[in-house]
Amino acid sequence: MIDIQTVSIAIASAGVLIGVVYYILDMRHQSKVRKTDLVMRLYERFGSTEFQKRALALASGSRVGSIRLRSNAWLLQVGEVAFRRRERKNIGSVC
Repeated sequence: MIDIQTVSIAIASAGVLIGVVYYILDMRHQSKVRKTDLVMRLYERFGSTEFQKRALALASGSRVGSIRLRSNAWLLQVGEVAFRRRERKNIGSVC
């Protein structure tokens, strides 16, 4: 005959197994929900009239777009100069 301790262990083991399976299924579901939410937020942003106006201005080379492109190019050049200076200091300290 089966004693109470064996039944208790079996019920506890089954509970842990059910909990693990539920957690795995819930994590998979949450991953899908996050991906769907990301796509919806991106679609909302790209579909807005403000984004479309700015993208059109940037693509057509209007003043607003060209100023942004110039400022980004300037930041890139400043970053490259800083990197080169840092690189020279590192080379000088190694020698």
